Amino acid sequence: MLAGLWLTATDAHAIELPFLATGTDDDGVARATARQNLDVPLAPALRGCRLAGVRLRGLHRTHDHVVLRELVVHVGAPLEQPALRESVRRLRNLGVFRRVDAEVAAAAAPADAVPLPAGATHCGLTLRFDEKWTLLPIISAGRGGAVNFLTLGVQDIHLLGRLLSLEAFWQNFGGVNSAGLVFADPRLLDRRIHVGLTAALLRRNRARFDPDAPGAPAAEAALAPYSRHRWQFGVEAADLRRPERIWRASLWWLDDRFDTSILEPADAVRAQAQGVPARRRWLMLGLGGRLGRIDFDDYLERGATLELAMLAGLAPGEVAPAGRGFVRAALTGKLALLPHRRFNVVARLSLRAIDHVVEEIGVYVGGLDGVRGLPDSRYLGRVAAVANLELRSALLHGRWLALQNAVFVDVGHAATEVSALFRPVVPVSAGTGFRLIIPTIARFVARADVAWASTERGGWLLSFGAQQAF
Repeated sequence: MLAGLWLTATDAHAIELPFLATGTDDDGVARATARQNLDVPLAPALRGCRLAGVRLRGLHRTHDHVVLRELVVHVGAPLEQPALRESVRRLRNLGVFRRVDAEVAAAAAPADAVPLPAGATHCGLTLRFDEKWTLLPIISAGRGGAVNFLTLGVQDIHLLGRLLSLEAFWQNFGGVNSAGLVFADPRLLDRRIHVGLTAALLRRNRARFDPDAPGAPAAEAALAPYSRHRWQFGVEAADLRRPERIWRASLWWLDDRFDTSILEPADAVRAQAQGVPARRRWLMLGLGGRLGRIDFDDYLERGATLELAMLAGLAPGEVAPAGRGFVRAALTGKLALLPHRRFNVVARLSLRAIDHVVEEIGVYVGGLDGVRGLPDSRYLGRVAAVANLELRSALLHGRWLALQNAVFVDVGHAATEVSALFRPVVPVSAGTGFRLIIPTIARFVARADVAWASTERGGWLLSFGAQQAF
């Protein structure tokens, strides 16, 4: 997880916060004044009507085909409630519209229409949109896991009004510079197939901690760090045709080089005495999938997912410490409830494992790895478990500004064996924070959290983010 305060699009979708009650218009479709009804109920008199046509209103930048390819209702076929609901959900989950409202009304039969059975009728579907602004600069300054960083760049998740995504960024992370370029097409050839391309140079000063002193203050437990320089190129593909069942695959080439060139002088002397990892090139194949789905209503979430991700790495022509490759897996479950129109309860459990620890390819737990209140990369091991629970409550909502409070608890640990995850002390972090949302900007959620960890003596840690923490 990368923390930051981004003045740009992020990974949190947005629609409209439900504050006022839902009303019913004359057309028989239940719609909301200050929220959107995720279920899109259809008036009983219009259920099963033959769809005569679809009208799109409010599209200024978005091409019509971007909307039409998301629909699972078809002109000339009966209009059923599940298909209407799924079509609107898919449009809202794109994240490029502030509102998507559906209206169904009786309509005249088209001139070439086939005669209907007795009692049947024709109807028309009107979809009304409120588009978000999606071309934005990336201006990020933040802190997470006791690490400061600054990011500058530009991003558009709706390039040319065609739902293409392009991002270019420069980042200073803890005093070290990195840069990258990311392009994605989530509807390759107008099919629900996602393809993404990434090229980046990622440089880090990686901290190391003594695994035998999990309860010690961070300053005492820290070992000599090292500098890592990683060239990373990758292609990812995902089958999105069924939102409740998604499959993914990826192929990556990584070139990792380690030295002390960008360390502080005192740390460089310690690192040279202790030694740094040898250079390694990795060819990695990733496979995974997700069951379930999360639907979005502004910055509120509802649904459940179970996700499995596996990554196999091979170091061609090089000898890794425990063979010539590794296998890493992660199983993550997420549950989001909306018990009240102002409250969102979200929980996550993540289990991770690798067959043997390789520098930079291990299983980490820390401030930027799931447990706010811990220093970044605080724990490294073969197995890890992280659990998160947040209660998010709405404090303010308007067309141009929304504010949300969150109270959270994070628990997580990494160790060499499963039995060691729960001894001698399991790190627990708790805290509170705020989320600032601008509903008219695509996927904008700026997060600020403060957390205290039971196993650390360094006091409270601040964390800023460009999206929800999970």
